[in-house]
Amino acid sequence: MHTFANTQELVDHLVVLKTTVSAESDKFFELDHGLQCAALLEKSDPSDIELQVAGLIHDLAHPWDGPGQPRHATMGADAVRTILGVTSRVACSPTQHNLMRSDATR
Repeated sequence: MHTFANTQELVDHLVVLKTTVSAESDKFFELDHGLQCAALLEKSDPSDIELQVAGLIHDLAHPWDGPGQPRHATMGADAVRTILGVTSRVACSPTQHNLMRSDATR
């Protein structure tokens, strides 16, 4: 299990995602997708910074999961829970992860 001990470890992982081909499409990198989601959420709800951060990092566990990515939401939530808080929407449950993803497409 991956767990970030501090925000620098999370930032370092985001740098890795800058050159990690997306699990969803080989036409873009994982960080590109996170930035796109964060930008869409910023446009739809500019005052909700927590939701924008959730959009940025919602797929950060793609590189750790297997084919089909069945566990990435839980793995990502577990990885950030220590530094972002147990109740944070950023460290959300898989159900909330899917709802947040649908928010990004509205």
